[in-house]
Amino acid sequence: MRALIDTNRPDVRYLVARVCGGSAGRIAPIIAEVLGAAGAPTGILDTEPGLPAGPLDDALYVRAGLFALSGADQLRTNRPELGEASRREIEVALALTAFAEANLRVVLLVEERPGADLAMGVVNADLAVLCRVDVTGADVALAAVTGGTPVVAAPQDASTRARIEAVAKDRALPLLLGGREFSHEDAGDLTDVTVAGQRYEALPRAPGVAGWELATAVAAALGIGALGVRMRDEWIVAGARSAAGATMPE
Repeated sequence: MRALIDTNRPDVRYLVARVCGGSAGRIAPIIAEVLGAAGAPTGILDTEPGLPAGPLDDALYVRAGLFALSGADQLRTNRPELGEASRREIEVALALTAFAEANLRVVLLVEERPGADLAMGVVNADLAVLCRVDVTGADVALAAVTGGTPVVAAPQDASTRARIEAVAKDRALPLLLGGREFSHEDAGDLTDVTVAGQRYEALPRAPGVAGWELATAVAAALGIGALGVRMRDEWIVAGARSAAGATMPE
């Protein structure tokens, strides 16, 4: 997979966040909507089988597909010892190229089971987002985090929280932890989210989305923002509204 990416040489200028653990599939779209409201077009690559989602069109898919297939053909000729590229490796290479061709600002890699998607796991992330995981899942997810990469972790049970805090301290990983640096209060289908002392009131939630999921998404969007996306309070509110599919009064 690494050889395929290097051969394909996508012009990767976007920030990458890996969103892993339970509820990652619900949290990632909220992050994308908040970032979109902040003027940062965001793509999502989910677990296999599947193609990327985001502001992409058919022409980009075709162009990216040709690049990916060309890269696989070059590897088959120049590096036969690597064997044939798998369907998933082609999908991931296509997605990375399509995101680059679309000039996206951020890409979210979604893994509900940390470490399960080997092809996607090759891609380095600028931010790690841990949704609900057990201790084993936390260890797998954190093992993929390179030195100094910030981590946003949802509220966890006591044993998982202790493990995440210990690993983050031992490896000097910046950590934004649910229940410590950010929190939420639910009132019906609305949630107040507080991140590092800043409160975002009455954010709507879509049916089936828990308050902690919304809070984790907001914290993750702010974490990405700290890496180079300008964020304003009203954009967070607008993104949450868009994700919930609700028109709320001003």
